[in-house]
Amino acid sequence: MVSVEAYAAWRGISEQRVRELLRAGELSGRRVGKSQWEVDDVAFAARPRSSRPMSPRMAWALIRMMSGEPLGNVAPSERSRLRSKLLKLQSSQDPAALLSAWLKSRGERKAFSIAPQDLDDLEADDRVMRSGISDPRSGISSGDKAELWVRNGERLNSVIKDYLMIPDPKGQVILHSGGNHPDPVAPIGLVLADLADWNGPRENGKVAELLAASL
Repeated sequence: MVSVEAYAAWRGISEQRVRELLRAGELSGRRVGKSQWEVDDVAFAARPRSSRPMSPRMAWALIRMMSGEPLGNVAPSERSRLRSKLLKLQSSQDPAALLSAWLKSRGERKAFSIAPQDLDDLEADDRVMRSGISDPRSGISSGDKAELWVRNGERLNSVIKDYLMIPDPKGQVILHSGGNHPDPVAPIGLVLADLADWNGPRENGKVAELLAASL
């Protein structure tokens, strides 16, 4: 189930309109409490990702722009293209699909298995920062999974070695690497990009919700 707010942002319609559809039975969902509703996950259908990826430099520039951070050495014409991307995100019914396609080049994403008793220590390691489903702003964090960025890409192998991490497509740790990240907290644009790559109803809904709140 996803919130009315997330579904409205994803579809580009008002929350009032979503509630009207739910009450009329034209949208599948359930009532939570006396006046709140949730929308069925099936409303967030899987979608193709057809947009071309941006270059690594421009992908990170878009992440910084979404996060309200300085863009650095970006030409005026490039800034204009980035602003057009933001406008397209704001008007899209599926911004997660666009983000996942555009920002593929921001770094590597790999899954690993780790001893369950080491998971807390890994998340507290100052070589990594939480993002995606592990960032508190996502509201998705669970105790048995972690999504992290290695803050300095050159330390990736040492983190894997120190925690005896084993490559595993179904592992409980998603580890991203690429670039250097001096701050211990992930920029919101990066959190959005990481959530978008899950392509799940909860994650897609959170992308739409957080994007609407941050832009």
